[in-house]
Amino acid sequence: MFFDRGNGGSQDVHLNEIRGMANRFLNQKLAQLEEKGSAITGGFGEYRKQFLSACVNLEKLNAEPDTEDIYIQNTSSLSSQKSAYAKSLMRIMEDYSEIAEAENVYRKYESVLSSMESIINSIMKSNNAFRLPFLAYSKYLGDFKKIFAGMERLTASLKMELERNRGKFMEYENIVEEVNKLLGLDAEISDMEDNIKRLESDSSAGASEDAGIIDIGKEISKKREELAQAREKLSSLSSRLTHTLSPLERIARKYDHEFGKKRRLSEMIKNPKAEIASESDYNEMILLVKDMESAINSGKIDVRNDEGIRAAISRVLSADIYPELLVMKDLKDKEIILSGEISSYERILIEAEKEKNRASHYGNVVYDMKRNLETMEKARQAAKHEIERYFLAYYKKKVNVILE
Repeated sequence: MFFDRGNGGSQDVHLNEIRGMANRFLNQKLAQLEEKGSAITGGFGEYRKQFLSACVNLEKLNAEPDTEDIYIQNTSSLSSQKSAYAKSLMRIMEDYSEIAEAENVYRKYESVLSSMESIINSIMKSNNAFRLPFLAYSKYLGDFKKIFAGMERLTASLKMELERNRGKFMEYENIVEEVNKLLGLDAEISDMEDNIKRLESDSSAGASEDAGIIDIGKEISKKREELAQAREKLSSLSSRLTHTLSPLERIARKYDHEFGKKRRLSEMIKNPKAEIASESDYNEMILLVKDMESAINSGKIDVRNDEGIRAAISRVLSADIYPELLVMKDLKDKEIILSGEISSYERILIEAEKEKNRASHYGNVVYDMKRNLETMEKARQAAKHEIERYFLAYYKKKVNVILE
C-alpha cells in the first residue's frame, strides 16, 4: 500500500513494493510497444493459421514431384518424405505460444520474440532436413514462401520495436539493480546485528572467548571455500572462452588489417572480458565475425586452414558467449567481495587471538562489526536515494523509499 505524505507530492513506498511500482510506470511508457507488439503478435498468429492450413494441403497434395533438377534413385519415396515434411512444419507451428506471462510489457514481447525467432529457425532447419521434397515440390510451396516472408517481416518488426524501447527498459533495470542491492544489504545488516547481539550477550566465562574465535575461524573457512569455488569456476569459464575464441585471433588481425573496421575484432577476441562490456558490444562482435566469415567465403581473405577456421567461426557463433561473460563478471565481483570479507574476518581473528582480556576481545570485535554496520548503512541509504533519483528522472515521480 502506498502513502501520500503530502510533502510536495512525495509518496511513501515500501521496498517490497518498488519493483511492482516500477513495472507499472514502465508499462505506461511502453504503451506504444504494447500496441504494436499486440498487432504484430496477432498478425503472426494469423500467419500461423495460414501456415498450418498450407501444411494440411501439402500433406494431402497428390501430385508428381519435379525431379528434373535433383538426383534421386527412388522417386517413389518423395511422396512419403513430403508428408513427413508437412508434419514436421505442423509440429513447429503447434508449439508456438502467442502470449507469454511476464512482469512487464518489455519482458513479455522479449519472450514472444524468442518464440517467433525459434519458429523461423526451426522452419529453416526443417527445410534443410527435408531438402529433396522441398525442391521436388517447390512449385507447390508458393503460399508457404509468402507466409514465411510475412512471418520474417513481423519478427524483424518486433525485434526493431524492442530495440527502440530498450533504453526505457534499461531505466527499469537500473531501479531493479538498486532494489536487489538494498535487499542484499538488509540481509547482511540483519546477520551482522544478530552477531553483535550474540557477542555482547556472551557470558564472562573464559570458554566464550574460545567459542567466538572458533566461530570466526569457521566463517573464514566457509568464505575461503566459497572463494576457491568461485575462482575454480571463473578459471574454467576463462579457459573455455579462450579455447573458443583464440583460434580466430590470427585471422581476425588479418581481417582488421584488410577492412579497417571502427571496432577491432582481434581485440574483442583477444580480450573479451575488457572489450565486451554490454550485450550491444557482444552483438557487434557477432556481426564482425559473420562479416569475416563472408569475406573468407568470398575469397577476400586468404586462409590456409579454411576448414579449421570455419569450424572455429561456427563454434563462436553457436556458443552464446555473452551470458558466460556476465557470469564471469559476477564471479569476479564475488571474488573481490569474498576476499575483502576474508581479510576483514582475518583482521578480527588476529585481534581476537592477541587479546588476553575476554571483555576487551569482544569489545574490539563488536567495534569492528559496528564500523562495518555504519559502512553498510551508508551504502543502504545511497541505494535508497538512487532509487528515488531514478523514479524522479525516469518517471517524474517523487517517492520516499521506506526502509524497515
